[in-house]
Amino acid sequence: MAHSMLSHRRAHVLAVSVFLTGLAVVSFMNAWWPGMLLVVGLPLALHQLLLGKRYDALISLIIFSGGFALWWLNLPTHILLPILFLTSALYLLFREWIDDTTLSEEEAEEELNHQLEEKEE
Repeated sequence: MAHSMLSHRRAHVLAVSVFLTGLAVVSFMNAWWPGMLLVVGLPLALHQLLLGKRYDALISLIIFSGGFALWWLNLPTHILLPILFLTSALYLLFREWIDDTTLSEEEAEEELNHQLEEKEE
């Protein structure tokens, strides 16, 4: 298992901050579509990256920036976007079914210690 850069709590707070900043930018520019693809995808990928899930972060970036690129390149999003999202959903389900990795006691204890150290700071 890859080691996370931050605790789950701090990674979540950072991702939510990026999400809210993205919402502010999208609403200011009044570019809801396809801006929401980036507003959702970037914080999700950041959260995964900060938790040490590099492969998942890359997949998230490909999915959401791919949807944005489809719109940007004027490709038929009414066909390709549902295919992109459906294959992504199927990938996540199969990966979760096949790769059933639970935290060992040592990893869970290390995560708890990491969180306690951050609370003391």
